Amino acid sequence: LENEILKREEALEKLRASEERYKAIIAISNTGTWEYHLDTDKIWFSSQYFAMLGIEETEAGIWTETFDKEWMERLHPEDRENSVKIFNDFLNRDSSGLYENYFRMQHQNGDWVWIWSRAKRLLDKNGNTTNICLGTHIDISERIKAEEKTKQNEKLIKKITSQVPSNTYMFEIEQSGNTPIHFFNKGTGELNHPFNLLEPQEIIPKLMTIIHEDDKLLWVNTMKEAYQSQTKI
Repeated sequence: LENEILKREEALEKLRASEERYKAIIAISNTGTWEYHLDTDKIWFSSQYFAMLGIEETEAGIWTETFDKEWMERLHPEDRENSVKIFNDFLNRDSSGLYENYFRMQHQNGDWVWIWSRAKRLLDKNGNTTNICLGTHIDISERIKAEEKTKQNEKLIKKITSQVPSNTYMFEIEQSGNTPIHFFNKGTGELNHPFNLLEPQEIIPKLMTIIHEDDKLLWVNTMKEAYQSQTKI
């Protein structure tokens, strides 16, 4: 009996230590976490989950009855229907696959926070999916803003250069030597052969047909050299 009690205490101590490590990782990464039990429809949210939405909760997080108040009702109207469908489809698959989605949730100050949500069903010792689902929420608002700013700048550059009466273009040199063109202005078509402005991926194959045979190999090698040396072409 004494050995059984000792083994039980050791098991509980290992479990406590494991939980402490888990909580420490979550706190350091500033990742919001949640744990959903399908059979009881109860869900646990970590304090970081609420913190990224400007909500003050206990350090240990809270248990609640459903997703409605803490997730669904805070979803952006444009994201709600599709986000709920994606999550329900994940739960109904009854598989060990990964759930992943992006959506906006409302912050306490009224702003919209972009969330990267991921989750996975836990497996039992036999590899079967259980009724427990663990997930994370990460605030990616700054990344989304940066990407949107980049897109706006690219649109502005294209707008400014589209009417310039010269040969203006932007392309990428890949390690393989391929050079996909991302943008070129009307002047490019006027100075060369007329290409479809909406299909720049078709330009390189067509360009190779109009380059002089004596220059094709030089053109390809020059592109590769420029990629490797990071120098001017």
